Amino acid sequence: MAKTYVAEILVNNSELTPARQLNLRITDEMYQELDKRRQALKFNSVEEYVVSILQREVNRSETQAPFSKEDEDKIKQNLQALGYL
Repeated sequence: MAKTYVAEILVNNSELTPARQLNLRITDEMYQELDKRRQALKFNSVEEYVVSILQREVNRSETQAPFSKEDEDKIKQNLQALGYL
């Protein structure tokens, strides 16, 4: 059975804006793995480590350009050749 762990995620650094809270339901095994990794990376808590992972993913997805028209055409051709379209 999964346990619920709570991570506080700050919306911004302003003291005027309250922190938002997100409840994540993860297995004990996942928590233990996250804890091992956060210790190796010198994070103070699993919550801090998870927030850093989420922030990195958001930043990464914001900087990645969407598929070009040429890429989309190649993907469509491949899907058609495989009989999916």
